[in-house]
Amino acid sequence: MLIKQICLPMLLENNEKLLALHLKNEELLFVLEACSPYLNQTEDVELSGPDVRDISEHGSEIGTSKKDFTSKNILSWGSSFVKKSKSSRISVEGREDPEVCKVIQLLWNKPPIRQLVKDLLKDVSPEASAFLTHIKNLQVYTMTNISTTPLEEHAREKYLRRIWHHNEQLKEDISLFSTKLEEQYNEIQFKVIAKKLLINQYESKIERVNKKCKDDIRKRVYDSERRMISDWKESEIQQESLFNEVKTLEAKMKTMLSDHLAQEKEQRAKRLKVETQLINWLNKYDTDIGEKQAEYDEIMAGFEDEQRQMEELKEQFDTQQEEYERLMKEKADEEQRIHEEKTYLFLRSRAARRIQRYWRAYRARKLARKKGKKKRKGGGGGGGGSAKGKK
Repeated sequence: MLIKQICLPMLLENNEKLLALHLKNEELLFVLEACSPYLNQTEDVELSGPDVRDISEHGSEIGTSKKDFTSKNILSWGSSFVKKSKSSRISVEGREDPEVCKVIQLLWNKPPIRQLVKDLLKDVSPEASAFLTHIKNLQVYTMTNISTTPLEEHAREKYLRRIWHHNEQLKEDISLFSTKLEEQYNEIQFKVIAKKLLINQYESKIERVNKKCKDDIRKRVYDSERRMISDWKESEIQQESLFNEVKTLEAKMKTMLSDHLAQEKEQRAKRLKVETQLINWLNKYDTDIGEKQAEYDEIMAGFEDEQRQMEELKEQFDTQQEEYERLMKEKADEEQRIHEEKTYLFLRSRAARRIQRYWRAYRARKLARKKGKKKRKGGGGGGGGSAKGKK
C-alpha cells in the first residue's frame, strides 16, 4: 500500500532506473504493464487495506497505539501481512486488481527494494508525511473501534458512567471539603491574628527587656571599670610590697643556698661512704650467695635423691599394702571362722547340757511318779513295812 501510494511512482521515475538495478527484464516489464493504467491518472488511487480480521490477527505485530503509528511499524506489518496472506486483494474504484497486488508482493519480496523504499521515505514532502500520519491514525482508530465487540463497548460505557458518577461524587466531596477548608482557613486566620497580637506584645516586652539589659550592661561596665581602676591601684601597691619581699627572700635564699651547699657536700661524703659499704656488702653477698648456692644445689640433689627413694618406697608400700590387705582379709576370715567354730561349740555344749539337764529332770519326775504309784498300791497291810524295808 505504501509502495503504491508514495514510493511506486518514485521507483518508476527516470525510466525505471531504480527498479532496473534490482529486477530482471521480465519482472520489470510485468511491473510496467500492471502499473501502466494508474501512472497517468491525476488523482491518487485509493488502495483498500487488508481485511479487519487480518488486522486484528496482526495487531500484536504492529504494537502501536492511536498516537504511535510509524512508517517502520507499517513496513514491518506489511511484510508479515504480504507473507501470510498471498491472496490479498486491492480494489480500484470498486474493482479488484490482482496484478497490482502481485507487483506489490514481488517488490516486497526483494530485500534491496524494501531498503530502497525505506530510504525513499526520507524524500517524502512534509505535507505528504503529515497526510500519511493522519491516515494511519484514522486507520488504527477505525480498526480499534471495529475490533471492539458490543460487550466491550457496553462495558466501556458502563465504566465511563461509573467514572462519571464517581466524578460527581468527588465534586460534591470537593465542595464539602472546600467549605470545611474555608471554615478552617477563617479559624486559622483568627488564630493568626491572635498570635500576631501576642507576638506584638512579646516584641514590645522584648524591646523593654533589651533596653533594660542595655542599661544594666552600661551600669555593670561602669562599675567594673571603677572596680578595675581600684584593683589596679591596689595591685600597684601590692607589687611594690611584693618587690621588697622578693629582695628580702632573695637574700634569705642566698644564705640558705650556701647552707644547703655545705649540707649537700656533707651528704655527698656520707653517700659515698654508704655506697662504698654497700659495694662491700654486695661483694660479700655475692661470695656468700655463691657458697649458699652450691650448698643449696647439694641439698637439692640430696633432696631429689631422697624424694626418688621415697617414690620407690611408696611404690613398694603400695605393693605391700595390697599384700597386707589380702593377708589381713585372710586373717579376719580365719578369725571369723574360729570365732564361729567356738560359738558353735559353745552353743552345742550348752544345748547338750540343757538337754541333759532336761533329761535328768524328766527321768527324776518319771521315777517320782512311778514311786508314787507303788506307794498308792501298797497302802494296805504291811505296805508300810515293806516300804520301810526298801528304804
